[in-house]
Amino acid sequence: MRKPRLIGDPVEHWENNGGNYWVHFINALTKSVLALLLFLVGTLHAIMPFLFPDLPDYILKVLSDKHERDSLLCREPN
Repeated sequence: MRKPRLIGDPVEHWENNGGNYWVHFINALTKSVLALLLFLVGTLHAIMPFLFPDLPDYILKVLSDKHERDSLLCREPN
């Protein structure tokens, strides 16, 4: 795995991640919303364990599966 860069070529990034700006936008936004939801639900569950007993694990699984699917669709960088 490469060291993450803070700034890079956006076109190269989109092409290496299997799409264009809009595909990247939707994928990144979807993962960000799921991560935010996981944070909120997980925090509530941590404070009151009887709330959402299985939901944090479910959201994490959905997020992980989406990332894995997206990673399989990506082309390897040159």
